[in-house]
Amino acid sequence: ATDAMVLPLGAEATSALLLNASALFASKGMDWRSYYHQVGRLQFPEGSVPGWNTHDHGVNNAEGAMRWPAVTWRLTGDPDDAAQQEVMLHMLDTYQGQVATLFCADEIFCGRAPHRGTETCAVVEAMASLEYAWAVFGSTALMDRVERLGLNALPAALTDDMWAHVYVQQANSVFAGKTEPAPPAPPMGAAGLPEKAAAVVGPDAGRAALGGHHEEELATMPSHAHQLGTPRDEPSGEDKGSNFYGISHFPCCITNFPQGWPKLAAHAFALLPDARGVVVASLMPSTLTLPSSIVGAAHGAGGGESHTGKHTAVGAGITAGVTVSVGGAYPFDDSVPISVASPAPFTLAVRIPSWASSASVNGVAATPGTLHTIHGVGGPDGVKELLVRLVTAVQVERGWGPAGVPARADHGTDSADTAGGSPAGLGTQPLNAGSATASADGDAGRDSAQLWGISPGVLDPDSLLEVPQWRRLDEVPVRRSPTAPHAHPPPASRDRFKAPARAEMAEETLSWATPPTDGVAFTRGPLVFAMRPTEVVRVTKSYASAVDGQPNDLEIGTPDAWNYAVDLGTPPRFVHAPSEGWSLDNPFSTKQYPFYVEVCARRLRAWGYWQGTNITENLPPSPVNCSVDGACGAVTTLRLVPYGATNIRISVFPWFNSSAQTV
Repeated sequence: ATDAMVLPLGAEATSALLLNASALFASKGMDWRSYYHQVGRLQFPEGSVPGWNTHDHGVNNAEGAMRWPAVTWRLTGDPDDAAQQEVMLHMLDTYQGQVATLFCADEIFCGRAPHRGTETCAVVEAMASLEYAWAVFGSTALMDRVERLGLNALPAALTDDMWAHVYVQQANSVFAGKTEPAPPAPPMGAAGLPEKAAAVVGPDAGRAALGGHHEEELATMPSHAHQLGTPRDEPSGEDKGSNFYGISHFPCCITNFPQGWPKLAAHAFALLPDARGVVVASLMPSTLTLPSSIVGAAHGAGGGESHTGKHTAVGAGITAGVTVSVGGAYPFDDSVPISVASPAPFTLAVRIPSWASSASVNGVAATPGTLHTIHGVGGPDGVKELLVRLVTAVQVERGWGPAGVPARADHGTDSADTAGGSPAGLGTQPLNAGSATASADGDAGRDSAQLWGISPGVLDPDSLLEVPQWRRLDEVPVRRSPTAPHAHPPPASRDRFKAPARAEMAEETLSWATPPTDGVAFTRGPLVFAMRPTEVVRVTKSYASAVDGQPNDLEIGTPDAWNYAVDLGTPPRFVHAPSEGWSLDNPFSTKQYPFYVEVCARRLRAWGYWQGTNITENLPPSPVNCSVDGACGAVTTLRLVPYGATNIRISVFPWFNSSAQTV
């Protein structure tokens, strides 16, 4: 009866019907391939989009485009369809990249400026699509991306008691509330600066915050003191009016965000083909108990190894009664204990994140960006306890923010997010490519093992096929319109979230109409770090149906200074010392922290608020010159905490280099 309800036409006919329907949807729906290759009527934008539409809508891309390559490959089995996964992610990273939310979409794509926002729905839908792609392709880098979203953007979208959420979040936001551009600039003082404002909280909190602490050191800068880019940098209506924390937003996010962490937990484990082994996809604490319906065939036993290609049919199959428990406190601890229990030995594969400098499993070296496989675990005589050790350090990621506008006639100057890159041509550490120590052929760090139950173009779930080897980006055919103003294929570099580097552009583009901002961010493992200013919270709306005073709509401001440039001449310092009240029961508490990163910094005069609002301006280009009299304040130390433990924050900074400047 159950089969007839699920497969009313029988297995073969129902499957054929669904496959035909899928082909029909593909032919009538959005052509994501031509969109991301920029060859059709609708083309992927290389910056902020000025008007609302469905194809540039962030959630539509998170749900549709980010799932398109995996779904299409399952239908066709064509390796070129699988290769589109990299093309799509590369375009998002290059032209819409954001430090924690993957891409910028305050409803529609909004470029790379860190004061622009991303809708909470887009965060959880991107997680779901990447999890699906991981299940299809088995690429460890996809789970790296899922964790980057789930451990940064998702907790930052919620208050730590989960009673309120934000509609759009920004990498740089020191005011969560409604704000609008101010009237014309205030009267200027004798020194050519506006009169100082008192430190306040509320609608004017942001503008006053520049003068909040150390007012004797720096005067408040005019909101238009350093405006970058073009009108396309203008924050959207959602940035101005929907980044408060509450429940009275458009109802999509409040009903959608709860899928984020449960689906991540559901993808924490997977099975190898033919049920011959278990994959530990996430190192967060979790437990898997296999049902009795899953039985694998024995294939022998062996030692441990790291795979970057196909999995061989070596190791024991799994039987009923297998339990795999992941303990520890990842991502807040670098050591992860794993215990297994099973009546018979089986194969265990552990995802080693690509951001790790090095790793080991029970003392055996494991290659970052791979699935490290141990044969013969469990059973009467097999290994039952494993310890995964990850070696990592604070990473300094450069190249964030708008990539700049080259001063070249054929490029024009109508977009603030076109080709460009960091002045030094430096990108970020690899993520979407797997291992940072990839071999010359570009294949190291990729694991193309197909996971259980996924196969292209077949109806029989037992007829599993191997996922094709992923090709290097420079081998993927990328068709760009010859009339496009920036006709160039995606660079072969596998650095994540990296705008095209200056070295990849023609020599005549080395001068800039608008220079690249080259902002800097700090990460450690899957966690992004941010400055968390003092919060002052104001309830703007209460609800009659409240339980224990919740929920409420909240406005969050700060009297603290925030406009700092960090010193890259002084290495960041990681301090593994939790605050007194921190606990795994609420690891993203906005009042506590598990550890922090210390950086040296100086307040920056040329960075203020956008047009008198409480929205931070775009970043000034870096490096900033602190050797100019009055450009920067005194040297101070900033404490950066995990991004997910912030409601308001600065996570992308301008920078200077004290070792190269006279300060």
